[in-house]
Amino acid sequence: MSEANSERENVMRLLQSGQMESIELGLQISKSLKINLSDVKQDMEILFKWIGKYKNISFKEKLFKTFTIKNIDASNNRLTNVPSQIKYLTNLETLNLNTNSIASLPQELYTLTKLNDLNLGSNHLTSIDPAIGNLHNLIRLTLEDNHLEILPPEIGNLTQLTELYLSTNKFTQIPHQIGNLTQLDFLDLTVNELQSIPPEIGKLTNLANLHLGTNQIKSIPIEIFNLTNLIEFSIDHNPIGELPPEISNLTKIIGLVLRNSELTSLPSQIGKMKKLGVLSLESNQLTHLPSEISNLTNLRHLYLKNNRIIAEERKKIKSWLPNCEINFE
Repeated sequence: MSEANSERENVMRLLQSGQMESIELGLQISKSLKINLSDVKQDMEILFKWIGKYKNISFKEKLFKTFTIKNIDASNNRLTNVPSQIKYLTNLETLNLNTNSIASLPQELYTLTKLNDLNLGSNHLTSIDPAIGNLHNLIRLTLEDNHLEILPPEIGNLTQLTELYLSTNKFTQIPHQIGNLTQLDFLDLTVNELQSIPPEIGKLTNLANLHLGTNQIKSIPIEIFNLTNLIEFSIDHNPIGELPPEISNLTKIIGLVLRNSELTSLPSQIGKMKKLGVLSLESNQLTHLPSEISNLTNLRHLYLKNNRIIAEERKKIKSWLPNCEINFE
């Protein structure tokens, strides 16, 4: 028996035993058995092709349904599709398909209601079916680095989500149902084509990390200042032009990124953000900072490169913040 055939038989025995909880495709398979797949095609269809040798369809379905597989890591495997037979892996909790060449998803994927972590990042997806709303146990959803233009309203059904990664797509708007995701802790919408953010974002009061950089947002929606648990907030590379005084509501923020935002001044209320440790203001049109910035005694890094602050003003800022590393150049 060849080495490759031996590997196949080992995996088949493991699958049929129902002992397999995790599959990592590439150089390793299973939670306990390491198998070198260098001699066989490295994609997820391997599993189903092995099962496919059985001609009795009812037996194949029975075999699939006995699997206790909970985790599949098929990232970086040059996959071009997801086989419809994935529907039989009804115990699946984690599915990582990151960094492949998948352009579409089978409807059967949306029947895996035990999924809590679905990673579809860095593929060629152009749309997400509204059936995504069926995956109501999802805690983390990764859709970053695709070609998505529309986020279906059914995203609002995923009320258990704590992390949502949507960066590097082509979204022009976000459905107001985003406000239903009240458990969200992390939301990344960077590098899209958003011109505005729905006011319902103000309902996401558990958010600790909100990233809106590199869009076309012209103003910060006032509702964002309801997000008093924010620790990191970035809205850089947007033409917002003004930082509202209500920014002072966000008293827990440690990192605030406002580079390249067409700012000409900062509100004095920024001095109330006393937990602020990092403030990024590069590439704006600032000529001075308010004296209240001296109240930011925890500020350790202040980035002011590519502004219009003259030497006299720089000297003032340094005197106000003696324990802060200030980067003017």
